[in-house]
Amino acid sequence: MIRKDGTILPVLLNATTIKDTAGNFVASRSTLSDLTQCKRVEEALRESEQRFQGLAEATFEGIVIHEQGKIIDANQSFAKLFGYELGEVIGMEAKDFLTPESLALVMAKTVTGDEKPYEIVGLKKDRTTLPLEVIGKNCIYQGRQVRVSSARDITERKQAEERLKQAHNRLEMEVAQRTAELSKTNEQLQTELRERQQVEAALQESEERLRSAFDNAAIGKALVALDGRWLKVNCSLCEIVGYCEQELLATTFQAITHPDDVNTDLDYARQLLEGKIRFYEMEKRYCHKLEHIVWILLTGSLVRDGEGKPLYFIAQIQDITLRKQAEQALRESEERYRAIVEDQTELITRFQPDGMLTFINEAYCRYFGQEREALIGNRYEPFIFEEDREAIAQFLNSLSLENPVGTIEHRVVVAGEIRWM
Repeated sequence: MIRKDGTILPVLLNATTIKDTAGNFVASRSTLSDLTQCKRVEEALRESEQRFQGLAEATFEGIVIHEQGKIIDANQSFAKLFGYELGEVIGMEAKDFLTPESLALVMAKTVTGDEKPYEIVGLKKDRTTLPLEVIGKNCIYQGRQVRVSSARDITERKQAEERLKQAHNRLEMEVAQRTAELSKTNEQLQTELRERQQVEAALQESEERLRSAFDNAAIGKALVALDGRWLKVNCSLCEIVGYCEQELLATTFQAITHPDDVNTDLDYARQLLEGKIRFYEMEKRYCHKLEHIVWILLTGSLVRDGEGKPLYFIAQIQDITLRKQAEQALRESEERYRAIVEDQTELITRFQPDGMLTFINEAYCRYFGQEREALIGNRYEPFIFEEDREAIAQFLNSLSLENPVGTIEHRVVVAGEIRWM
């Protein structure tokens, strides 16, 4: 209907007829209900769902919505994570993407409404597995009670943990093979290793808190205007840089970025606007409110409207200061270890089971009068007195994880002279 001032008024019209005793039409009775508020609610709901859809498609985490285990909506990242096309995913069951044990865990979390993050094992389209970190929330979506979950591939983190474990084992073996005179140094190295593991554990705990979709995410997330102004920020980002929400919304990302990193960040933003890249990742520094440097890993992407016009940037920010400190500590630890080995007067070497030398210290080179480059990659046997080679082979074969250290006396040939070691 049109009001007196010319504005449109949405209404619901109900009409009934009134007849006389002979059944002839006499009049009609009508009632009008103002639907303005209903229309506003419907429009707000559509806009909310569109914003959710936009955020789901822009994030690099897999987002999925399921109703009692049946997939009713998902984003492209979720489909790609499992090796499917998005059209294949809709209508599939949760059991198609999970091992039986993980499926039981997911359904239990759904029943209890648990919103804490947890780890599961996913099944890709080719039936290979991948480790995932998942966080979910029960909510109403399009009038239905559903479970909204985000999934992140943690393969690299698991591989890093395995590499750290292997590195730890290798280092312990090398330390165990030293002489008793190096026991004090061995204790120092093990202490440094434990400290490094504690730092990395703290880093992992910090990174595990940085995730999920916008406001409740444990990682910093923000919507950024094309000119760099912060449009929307979450609590995690405020904690990272030390500024409150109002302070950030009154400034730009350029203002808190380290001067040496601004141009690199702006160049990536320009490539996004020109359509040369879909997203970018970079390590950069923020200037904390308390005037210290914060290292972060930034993932940036661009949201466009239906006509392809740029609207705003989406930024995902992880604090990696502890990781940077751990990497520096690791480098310093390895440098100290190498310096200790090179300073020894004893001959120290590392070789493969077939006898090929992979490391020798300076004392070893001086003793046999040869350059390091001439020895690395060759076998050590030519220096061993021929009659002692079988005894040394048996001695080395007797070493194991249960019996990692041993001692043997044997002869070597140095410049044609036989010496005892």
